[in-house]
Amino acid sequence: MFSEATWQHFRNPVYRGRLPDFNGEGWAGSRNNGVYIRIQVRMQDDVVAEARFETVGCLASIATCQALLGWATSKSRDEVAQLTPARLDELAGGLPAGRYYCLEMALHAIGRAMEQEAS
Repeated sequence: MFSEATWQHFRNPVYRGRLPDFNGEGWAGSRNNGVYIRIQVRMQDDVVAEARFETVGCLASIATCQALLGWATSKSRDEVAQLTPARLDELAGGLPAGRYYCLEMALHAIGRAMEQEAS
């Protein structure tokens, strides 16, 4: 069962879509097999100035990405890199146990996006 907070993230995904002026992009999963998450970031002075996500997946993946990007926007690269799956789960409203993989995938995708920008 999903919490009301998780449903709110799902129903109001303001960070969903493409970011035209991104300078880092990361992904996790496979478009052809299950959940796929792509995150685009625009980093400015080592801070996430703006971010967007696209996902092929379930309610949990959308809510997780929405919660992650809502929290990460205006945070430093180091702050985002220190975010744990447990803390992201709290931000997303608490996912059912079988959906924890969405937390790992979203963190992996944003980590790759920030890595790409740094190189």
